[in-house]
Amino acid sequence: MKWIGPCLSNRLMRVVVKGQFSSWSEVVCGVPQGSVLGPLLFLLYVNDLPDRIKTNIRMFADDTKIWSQLSCPGDAVKLQEDPDMLSAMAFEI
Repeated sequence: MKWIGPCLSNRLMRVVVKGQFSSWSEVVCGVPQGSVLGPLLFLLYVNDLPDRIKTNIRMFADDTKIWSQLSCPGDAVKLQEDPDMLSAMAFEI
């Protein structure tokens, strides 16, 4: 994994709208768009999601949905645990 580290760190991005450029910002997560490695890194990144998600999950291409039937306020708290875990996981990389 040492050879992939430089592809994922120290990345910058900016937005262009009607010829106007934003300032550069550091990219803190995600895979490089438009790169040869991008699709492979994306698949590696999401491949274990079904093993980590406690509620229901459906995945198709680059779309992932999680859901659960809510019968009481505690169910909503349980459902929120998955997005919280995914958010924490994104910053571990």
